[in-house]
Amino acid sequence: MAGRLWIDEDAADGGVLAVVARRLSLPIAGRDGWPEAGDAVIGFRRGRREREPAEKGYAPGVWLLDGRPGLDRGDIAQMLMAGVRVDPALDGELSVVSGLDRHAPSSDVARKVVAERPSEPVRKAVAERPSEPVRKAVAERPSEPVRKAVAERAYESARKAVAERPYEPVRNVVPERPSPCAPLIASPGRSGSAPSNVPAFRLFEVPVFHLRALTVRRIGQGAGLLPADWDGPHPLRRRLETAAVRALYATGRDFGTVTLAASDDGAVRVAGPFGEPEERDLPLWLEAVGAFRSELAEEAETGRRRELLIGADPEFLLVAPDGRVVSASRFFPRDGAAGSDALRVRGQLRCPVAELRPDPASDPDGLMRGIRGLMRRAELLAAPDGRPLRWLAGGMPVPGFALGGHIHLNVPPNARLLRVLDSCVALPLAAAEDERGVRRRPRYGALGDFRVKRHGFEYRTPPSWLVSPLAAQAAFAAALLAARHTSELALLTGLPSETEAGRRAYYEGDRDTLRAMALRVHDAMRRVPGYAMYRRWLAPFFAAVERGAVWREDADIRPKWGLPARENAAGGDAHVDGTAGTAGLGASPASLRSV
Repeated sequence: MAGRLWIDEDAADGGVLAVVARRLSLPIAGRDGWPEAGDAVIGFRRGRREREPAEKGYAPGVWLLDGRPGLDRGDIAQMLMAGVRVDPALDGELSVVSGLDRHAPSSDVARKVVAERPSEPVRKAVAERPSEPVRKAVAERPSEPVRKAVAERAYESARKAVAERPYEPVRNVVPERPSPCAPLIASPGRSGSAPSNVPAFRLFEVPVFHLRALTVRRIGQGAGLLPADWDGPHPLRRRLETAAVRALYATGRDFGTVTLAASDDGAVRVAGPFGEPEERDLPLWLEAVGAFRSELAEEAETGRRRELLIGADPEFLLVAPDGRVVSASRFFPRDGAAGSDALRVRGQLRCPVAELRPDPASDPDGLMRGIRGLMRRAELLAAPDGRPLRWLAGGMPVPGFALGGHIHLNVPPNARLLRVLDSCVALPLAAAEDERGVRRRPRYGALGDFRVKRHGFEYRTPPSWLVSPLAAQAAFAAALLAARHTSELALLTGLPSETEAGRRAYYEGDRDTLRAMALRVHDAMRRVPGYAMYRRWLAPFFAAVERGAVWREDADIRPKWGLPARENAAGGDAHVDGTAGTAGLGASPASLRSV
């Protein structure tokens, strides 16, 4: 029966996943038969993936959950584009780091020293790995790379050399080059007091399976020191979980163990290659894999019968004639259906952004009606002020104000659905986006950005499509089509958002590449049986994209939605609104007035 969970032969040959497979009686692909469309396979991709579709290597519609360990240069590039912070010791040293045992004592120090200054004492230290040769190497050749290696990457041998046997040359290295590791070196077992100009950092490991962080533990120096509320909603723990899931997603993985460094100033960065599941986490992996197996089987049984609902919470700004943003909290209640949203401005929490929260609907028309009704309500709330304000939407219509057009679906989140949404929703919208919106990424609008909700999940990647009704209804239709036909679209589209070219085009705003990818995605959509149900909402948008239409983020959105505006935006080139009575998206063939 489709909907079964399998384990790949490579993963079943040893390690924690092999134990998980035996305990849960998972069939082994190739030994117990072959997966069918709708099944999932846990495995490791050996060698470079080249960002190929996840289903390659199995029958069409089979989902391979990739847990390839290590890191390579392509992985680092993907993480950096997605806004994932990476330790400088990894960036640029990947040919040395990739595939090595990240738990080997002094491995980071030794690798960096060998790569940058392979002197004889250092080579000997790496070959023999006792502490004395390491100390001798540092003492005899205290070059800049060595000092940097000791200060920045204090793994076990280096820490032992510094903390337990503080020979003079080593002591002199640390004060000269203060770094995030300096407090750990100076005060074993505690974070210590960092130099005034450099934050301290702590190391953590986060095992992740299918968008879920299984635990967060501190490792290295001070491994046992955690806040009393660590297992609750601790802010640092949430940041570490988010960073681990985001790093794996950005590199095309579905599971693995992520090593992270957290600075005392709140910054979190990837600090080591991804690892395989570890024996001490066996109960966590058993629970996570077992739960995923149940979800997969339930989806196969009930997915086609489930009534899909779609919701949204798009944002917009109120802008005065002089260009200043007027706080939406002056007109709209914080928790209202036509309300305001909190944003940190110059360190203070304020509510300058307006947000619409329509009731969920079963089709794009129902959601569009809800949005129009809330816009009329918002117009009445703002009318007594009497000022001629513009209502602006998009990605970043005003510098510093990143806006979102979040989409809600009443299904459980999964990585494959997120990748289909990236390819079928985010990339096509980016092809029609005003160039101003590119500034929103990657801090906001990263591919695969989501948040779990009681009803399902919130897809947070798209900008505020309120800028274009044509784009809005297409985004709703594409999201519903993706949720109904995830496996088919993953196969037919080839997931361009997973390719290096697709990600680069998205994050850099290469509209020509995005347009070509969007049209290929639309061709794939048309081969899905359910496309006919959504054609009337999708076809007009993609026709406009094919003509090269783009929306304008400095144009008042109200006329586009059938509301009068007291002050119209300045006229100009092509944009997307859908009210001008012209063909396509605007007043000229190259415009997106309806998008």
